[in-house]
Amino acid sequence: MAFARQEAPHSWLQSQLPSSNYIVLQGRGRSHSQGSLKRAYPSNQNLTPTQKIWQCWHFKLGHITYSHIQKLALGGFLDRVSMGLLRTKIAGHPKCSACQFGKQTRLPDETTTTIKREGHLGSLKEGQLKPGDRVFCDQLESRVRGRLLHTAGRKLDKDRFCGATIFVDAASGYIHVEFQVTLNATDSINALDSFERSSLHMGVAVNSYYTDNGIFKSKRFVHEIMKNSQSIRYSGVGSKWQNGVSEEPSPSLRLMPAPL
Repeated sequence: MAFARQEAPHSWLQSQLPSSNYIVLQGRGRSHSQGSLKRAYPSNQNLTPTQKIWQCWHFKLGHITYSHIQKLALGGFLDRVSMGLLRTKIAGHPKCSACQFGKQTRLPDETTTTIKREGHLGSLKEGQLKPGDRVFCDQLESRVRGRLLHTAGRKLDKDRFCGATIFVDAASGYIHVEFQVTLNATDSINALDSFERSSLHMGVAVNSYYTDNGIFKSKRFVHEIMKNSQSIRYSGVGSKWQNGVSEEPSPSLRLMPAPL
C-alpha cells in the first residue's frame, strides 16, 4: 500500500499534464512554456508533488496568477486536498520561468521622474457612478502580427491582427479588448460596435467616451458617435496622462500573451 501511495501522485500528474498541442514553438528555438512544462514531470526532484500540481494547473489555465488558482481551489472549483490547501500553512507555489521571462521589461533610464499627486488620484473617474457613464478608449499596436481567431495561421501578414482597441469603463473598471487587422476608422468603428453590443448584452448603455486623438478624431468615427446620441472628449495634445485609465491596462495586456 505504501508503494501505491507513492506512485499515485505521479500517475495523476501524468494525466494532468497539458498535451503537446498546447506547446507553442516560436521561431527556431523552444518556447519558455515548453521548458517550464518539463519542471512538472515526476522525474524532476526540485519540486514537491504538491508544487507540481500547482504548476500543472498554472499551465492548463493559461498562466494565470497563483493567487487566482488559490481562489479557485478555496472556492471548490479545484481539488483542495491535492493542492495542500487543507493545512494550516498554505504550501508555497513554484515560480514559472515562462512568466518570469515574459514580465521582463526595459529598465528606466532614471532621467525622468514621475511623481503622483495623492490629491489627484482617481480624479479621471470622479463622478462616474454608473457603468456606461464614461468609457475610456485607447489603441495598442504590435509589431509581431497575430493570427486570426478562426484561421490556422496561413494568412498573409497584412491579413493578421496588428493591434487592438481597449475599452475601460470608469465606474466598474471593466476592460474589453477588440482585436483589429488594421487601426483605421473602419475597423475601429467595428470594434466600437462590437463593444457596445457586448455592453447591451450585459444591460449597460454607453453614454460617453474619453479617448486620445488620432483615429478617434476622424470624421467617420465622430459621426458614428453622434449617430448613437453619445458624447466624446479628447485628451490634450501631448497629455496622454489625461487618458490614463485606458493607458494603465496596456502594459499588462501586452505582457499576458508573452508566456504563452
